[in-house]
Amino acid sequence: MESKKKSLEEVIKDYVNSVKEPVLLWCCKEINTGQLIAFNKVLRNKKFKKLNLILQTPWWDPSIAYKIIRLLRNKCETLHIYIPRYAKSAGTLICLWANKIYLSSIGELWPLDVQLQIKKWQQVEYKSALEEFQSLEQIKESNVKVLDSVIQVLLSRLANGVPIDNLLSAANEHVAVTSWKLYNSVDAKKLWEYSRALNIWFLYWTKILITWWWKTSDEANKIMNTLVYAYPTHWFVIDHVDWNSFNLPIEYDDKNSFIEDLSELFIEQSVQNFDKIELYEYN
Repeated sequence: MESKKKSLEEVIKDYVNSVKEPVLLWCCKEINTGQLIAFNKVLRNKKFKKLNLILQTPWWDPSIAYKIIRLLRNKCETLHIYIPRYAKSAGTLICLWANKIYLSSIGELWPLDVQLQIKKWQQVEYKSALEEFQSLEQIKESNVKVLDSVIQVLLSRLANGVPIDNLLSAANEHVAVTSWKLYNSVDAKKLWEYSRALNIWFLYWTKILITWWWKTSDEANKIMNTLVYAYPTHWFVIDHVDWNSFNLPIEYDDKNSFIEDLSELFIEQSVQNFDKIELYEYN
């Protein structure tokens, strides 16, 4: 007779009793002020030598995420984070403050990309702050290619005695005419808003990298430029190989039964569809 499969709560409690360490389960659909208040309530008057955090979060407000992880770090000397499925954007920010991350075989982190609220026809949609910058980069690259092509054509006519200055002037004029409509479609006000939003991410991450991991400003900026600007989309998967390339601690072991059990249970019980903050302590 097949034995009954353990629930998520039973698996966590078994682990707590096995390692004799507390585990904090945090799953949410949205990182907001309510989450911060709930954390403060659960951890009030608590202090741990080591805390294990099981994390599943979506993208959301980096400022709230920063406040939550700062609260967590004030409550423990050592923080280990387990990611059975995913930690998106703000969740990735939280992971940066961990002493070690455990990633399941299907676990993933995401790039840092602020999602801004856009009101459209009485509905709220979300737009990536990075999209405008990527569009601008595409326009710049296109202009360079057009300029190169035009110059090549004009250079072939140098033999006819046309001065080089005249050729460059004609090439620049051609590029200006063809790119005007593209640049004119960029909303300067929105570009500034998106730039400001991305800079918030940049500042939080750089601050943590320098003060917590003792990275130099150059090292922190290099990591941040990768996490904010290098990935082509908000949905791009960051795995343990990428994280290791930043010289940040992460452990990937598909034979780790605890993290793999959590991963299976998160999928079976549709954990992404509910909010839960619960502390399990060893008695």
